[in-house]
Order: sequence, then C-alpha cells, then structure tokens
Amino acid sequence: MCIRDRISTSETAFFNAVKSFYLEDKNMKKVLTWGLCVVMLISVFSVCAFAADEEAPAGWAAFGDITITYDSELSSKITFDGQFNDWTEAGIKSNEIDALNMQAWTGTMPDDFSITTYFAADAEYLYIAFNITDSTKSIAPSSETEGTYGFDAFQIQLDFNEKFAAEEAFNRAVFYSFARREDGQMAVTVNESDANDGVYWAGQEYDGVVYVKGACTELANGWGAELALSWQMLYNQAFDKLEWNGYSTDGFELNLGPNTELKLGALVCYLDREHVENEDGTTAENLIFAAGTIEEYGQMSDASTGFWPESAGIILKVISDEDVAISVETKEPTTEAPTEEPTTAPEGESDTSEDDDDETTEAPTTAGTTEETDAPEESGCKSVAGIGAIAIVSALGAAVVIKKRK
Repeated sequence: MCIRDRISTSETAFFNAVKSFYLEDKNMKKVLTWGLCVVMLISVFSVCAFAADEEAPAGWAAFGDITITYDSELSSKITFDGQFNDWTEAGIKSNEIDALNMQAWTGTMPDDFSITTYFAADAEYLYIAFNITDSTKSIAPSSETEGTYGFDAFQIQLDFNEKFAAEEAFNRAVFYSFARREDGQMAVTVNESDANDGVYWAGQEYDGVVYVKGACTELANGWGAELALSWQMLYNQAFDKLEWNGYSTDGFELNLGPNTELKLGALVCYLDREHVENEDGTTAENLIFAAGTIEEYGQMSDASTGFWPESAGIILKVISDEDVAISVETKEPTTEAPTEEPTTAPEGESDTSEDDDDETTEAPTTAGTTEETDAPEESGCKSVAGIGAIAIVSALGAAVVIKKRK
C-alpha cells in the first residue's frame, strides 16, 4: 500500500471516529481542533520525509563561512577597472564556488562551472569581485537603461546581521542583481526590499550617498565584475523591510572588534543565458540554467523554500583586530514593533504578501526579464498530502494562527 493510501485510509477512519464527538460535545471542539491539526502536521511531515530527497553529487557540500578582514585603506587599494590583480595584491583571498557548492533550480549546470569570488570591507562599503567561466554570451546592450538582468546575470541575496534568518518568516532577504553589459557599466537591480526596490547605477548618489561602485569586464573564458555596495544602502533596505513587515529593527550590529563580528547571510546565484537570433529576425536571451549556493542539496528544487534566508549556503563574517564602527546613519522605527505576527500589510498598502506564498522558481525578476520557469510540478504522495492538509484545514475552519512567511 502506498503511503498516500495509508494516509487517506487513516484520515477517513480518524474523521469518522471523531465526527460524532465533535458534533455532539461542544467542549471537545477545541481539543479536537488542535488534535486534528497535529494529525495534519504529522501526515505532511511524514510524507515529506518519505519523499526521497534528491541525492547530492559526490563531493557536494555547502560552501560555508567566508571571513572578511576589515581594511580601512581599501578604497585606495581597489580600482574598479574590471581587473583583479589589485585584489590579490591587497591580500584579499579568493573563494572558488563551483557546481559542488551550488544547485540549479532550472536547467542543468555544467560540471565545470565555477565562480571565483573576492569579498572585502571597509567602513563605508562591502566589496565584491568575481569572474565567471561562461562560454555562452548574453550581453546587455549599452542602450539598455532599465537595469534589467535578463541577460547573463550575477545575483547575491544578503541578509544583514542575519536578521531575516532569525525571524524565520521571510521567503527572501534582499537581492542585488546585475547583468553583463557591453559598456561595462554597473546597474544593480534591488529586489525584495519592499519600498526600496529599484535600479541603482554605479557612481550616482542616492540620499547623498554613492550606493554602488563598480564595473563589468569581458574575460577570455567568460566575464567578471568588481563592485562595492554601501553599508548604508544595505542597512536601509534591511531595516525598512523588517519595519514594513512589522518586525523588530532593534539590535543591528554595526561595530567590529576582536570579540565582535558582523555577519551577512549570502546566497550567490548565477543566471546563464544565450543570445539567439531567430529566422524571423527577432532575438531572444534563452535561459540555459539558473543556480545558487544553498545550505542543503535539494532545497533549490522547492520554490517555496529554496531562497529562504536561513537556507543560504554562505555566511560572510566581517572581522577586525581593532574596534571600529561601520559608517551607517541609523534609523528610528516609525511604528512600534508588534508583539505578535502581523496579519495585514501597513495602512495604505495592499495585503498581498501575507496570503500568497511565493511560488516562483527564479530568484526575483524584473520587468525586463523575459524567461520564466514554472515551479516543479508536485505529484504522488507529496501532492496528495498537501491537498489533504488543505482540505482538513478548510473543513475544520480551525482558528489556529500559524506563523507564516512573508
């Protein structure tokens, strides 16, 4: 007997057995409601455990921690010219992220795919550099002014101070994405930051601060980029997203020292596309694969969990031998943090994120992105259990408040 048959049979028998008690004794309603919820959860988790997890390739492992040593003179050592020799001369260690640290959520990632990354920090910026092995080119033209990343694109999700992971309530932290451009310019698209979503161009001031510095460059076997993201920008976007969704904004760690480190959860993603010229004269940027670092192999296959902040496969740890402060103008909350999970969006905003779990299988996209991939189709035991669970909740009308992800 398949497990879904056992679940179906046990559910039927259980409900028939308790039906009369539930209807005849009102005092039993509360107990039975909780009891049925427990049965529902046991059924769902049993099926999830039964459904075989994807087997990780031999040697696969989450990347883990990357230590970043604070350098107060970094701005004089790094030149944003698309070259990486100054990074190594500054003593910045490279990190090799490859197919054994990542999982594709769509398409197939080549076994020899790799991203060489560098991370550094001073008081004003988090510095990131990378070069990517990529033989299929999809390059944004210089005429592209919207900052779309519907071409070859690098993405990084950053969880400032691991605030979003700590809440265990968000499907995403904040995403920073940009495409490979023929003019070498850097246009960072910010997603999942709520009020601060938009495109930030390198060298331009926003609220009196240059949020982004950087440049892209073509390499013999692919492409690369150097960029610096302002700590002020990262802080503002994390703070505002927490506050907008009703969570505490207290306790941001903005100081470094021998016993104090600043942590950022990081999910590094790559979207590999290929430029195609069709017979009818049109062109397309076909998505070959999209992959990201993840804590546990198999998580990327589930659109609802693949991008959870607490599932990111990299933790950036900024350290310093001396006591220093990150250059951030802190903000004061405009609303009092609630004591319970909020169930409505702030006044004046439509309540869309509360009731709709994000089912996309790509990291956040912009209007300029042309490819979309469907969430993996659920079938068999997992889908039956999910439908049964929904039916149980709907039938009971249980007044149980379950903490939901944003």
